[in-house]
Amino acid sequence: MLPPERIDDVAQAVIAVTRELWVAVDRMTILEKVLSANGVDISAAIDAYEPNESLQAELASKREKMLQSILRSLKADI
Repeated sequence: MLPPERIDDVAQAVIAVTRELWVAVDRMTILEKVLSANGVDISAAIDAYEPNESLQAELASKREKMLQSILRSLKADI
């Protein structure tokens, strides 16, 4: 458990993750618009896409690495 004096660090981490998430959402939205303007309706394809087991495992691994990286940064100064 984080000590009370680390609450500001947690808040900063949440803000940093939110900024990075916004960059990804922004770029994904622009990508979908550019593709659509060029005749590729990718939004529906993305919504309907079902990843196979291999891709699910790859995504789970990347998700875990990202989570561990965030948790390590929070524990770094304890």
